[in-house]
Amino acid sequence: MAGRMYTAMDARRRVLGSTEHEPEPGQNLVLTIDSDIQFLAERALDHAMERTQAANGTVVVQDVHTGQILALAIRPTFNPNQFRHTTPALLRNHAVSDVYEPGSTFKLVTYSAAIDQGVTKPDDLIDCQGGQITLNGRVIHDDKADHYGVITVHEALEHSSDVAAVKLALKMGPDNFYKYIRDFGFGSRPGVELPGETRGLLRPVNKWGSTSIGSIAIGQEIGVTPVQLVSMVSTIANGGIFLPPHVLMSNPASANVQKSASAKGAPPQVAMQPSPFRPGGELPNPLPTGAHRVMSELSAAQMRKMMEGVVLYGTGKPAQLNGYSSGGKTGTAQKVDPRTHLYSKTMHIASFAGMAPVNNPVIAVAIVIDTPTKGPSYYGTAVSAPVFAEVAQQVLEYLGVPHDVDIREPKPAAKPAKPAHEDDQDNEPDINALFAAVNDLPADDPLRDPVPPSSAPQAQTPADGSPATTQAQTTTAAPQLPANPAQVPVSSASQVMVNTDQLKVPTLIGMPVRRVIETAALAGLEVQVMGSGTVREQAPAAGSMVGPGTRVVVRCSR
Repeated sequence: MAGRMYTAMDARRRVLGSTEHEPEPGQNLVLTIDSDIQFLAERALDHAMERTQAANGTVVVQDVHTGQILALAIRPTFNPNQFRHTTPALLRNHAVSDVYEPGSTFKLVTYSAAIDQGVTKPDDLIDCQGGQITLNGRVIHDDKADHYGVITVHEALEHSSDVAAVKLALKMGPDNFYKYIRDFGFGSRPGVELPGETRGLLRPVNKWGSTSIGSIAIGQEIGVTPVQLVSMVSTIANGGIFLPPHVLMSNPASANVQKSASAKGAPPQVAMQPSPFRPGGELPNPLPTGAHRVMSELSAAQMRKMMEGVVLYGTGKPAQLNGYSSGGKTGTAQKVDPRTHLYSKTMHIASFAGMAPVNNPVIAVAIVIDTPTKGPSYYGTAVSAPVFAEVAQQVLEYLGVPHDVDIREPKPAAKPAKPAHEDDQDNEPDINALFAAVNDLPADDPLRDPVPPSSAPQAQTPADGSPATTQAQTTTAAPQLPANPAQVPVSSASQVMVNTDQLKVPTLIGMPVRRVIETAALAGLEVQVMGSGTVREQAPAAGSMVGPGTRVVVRCSR
């Protein structure tokens, strides 16, 4: 608080008396971000963006034993020294504000829940039925190249079998499965002390469709943020305890403490200075607020070994480190081809979520690369797993973590092999399920908050694709808000005008984003835009009668 002096004067401005209040020191804020680890993460992400020419990318590094975010890298970014050239799109924090369907990385939740529930064990056999299963009339496939029959559960994870994941979820049942999803932090705000945090998209069980349990088991019909994803991996890594992620130091012991004498003989003040992160091997005692056990230590240990198998033998081989063991899971999701309205073979989200070392984990890392357009492959195996290897290798060496496996001699660069496929291209998610999930969000979620007209991105909205694969981007026009906003759930990706009667949904197919917003506004409806370009799908369908405040979800593609 600033100092103040109050002085009384007469009409001739002669001082009659004064009262003085000394300034009071404010509280210090110390970030958990380690500047060196942040630099390593940003450099690796820059390499990936240059290599893939992606629309955007996110890398999050977390301490598995405290929940501290050690690095949070986002590209593209902005130069604070040239802020007047910055667009609202560049100010978005993709790590906490954007949601995307995680695809196969979410299978870690499915397998963890099944093992902890006692539904299966890593060495149990499971019939993948030649790579195909029918669920209430919907056919779910493994990748077209995979036709596995009876294999072990850990092999099913290594090869990212959708059929196995669906079968395990069905054995658990929706209620048990949903409980583990919530326990891992999905569907709740992480509480990471950053503005614009969203809960993501997760509908309660009573609003699931007949095939939702199969979709969610393979990472569809659910929207997550990169911070939620990395916290899930940390939960498995630290022995099964969910620790809320944060970017502010809450314990002075975590920083260098310096005492300095204040003026006029006042007691010395404590000044916290950030110090380099040093890894620990134990969880906080007592656990911080919001921490809770998700799975047993045995189940977590079994999952870590299975995740190591993914890196050693399965789809995650490019995530192998030199001198360190590592474990994780790849993920790939497709966008929609505007010509066929089916999954595209060129527009995808590639992701990887992993930890290292396996036996005594120190860090968890999540990588999400949106729309890689250059390179030999678009799969998470080829795009995001190498980013994990670059980040984790350098961070562990920087931290001085002892090697736990033999160091290999560098090998000459070989011709890259055809990467393994970790997701099927036929399992298209249900846009109506996404529509329902968006409209079920609580009114206070940032995805439903109005954006001031001054911050509305125009032509600078990043390119994106289908909700099955991308982070929800904001596309906003100047809204005219109603008198009672509490009755109107609104989105940062929407324009709002509200009527009290039932509203007819207009036809939005084939329209560009700007016209979609204008048309929806004239109809008195909100709109959630997934992707950029022209609209290829919408939910609810044109002509439907809906209530005020309903959000129409549209999927766009170029």
